[in-house]
Amino acid sequence: MSFEEILEVYGAISKDKRWDKYWLPIFANGGGDFYAVICDRSSPNFGQIVGFILGEPEQIVEFSSISTMFSTLERAFTDGAFFFADRKLKADYAKMRAIAREIQPGFVEHIE
Repeated sequence: MSFEEILEVYGAISKDKRWDKYWLPIFANGGGDFYAVICDRSSPNFGQIVGFILGEPEQIVEFSSISTMFSTLERAFTDGAFFFADRKLKADYAKMRAIAREIQPGFVEHIE
């Protein structure tokens, strides 16, 4: 998202009672789900990445840092967890989770 989109999304999503005012959305799927950086310096999770899933009652920290998230994405592309089919980008989520657990032991993800 562009910085303008981040601000627009923050203004809209921050009204949701499940959204913490110290979360800054950085990625969106277009359907209401986001990855956000925790920007509260007093939080033990400061700098970590929360996966906000619109339909879930609780949101969880999925990545310990933005660099861990990017390392996971890079490996996912390299190892074929992301691929094109039917002219769309698809994902092998089991493979993606395995990669995430290798890069970040203790990785916790939302269950599909």
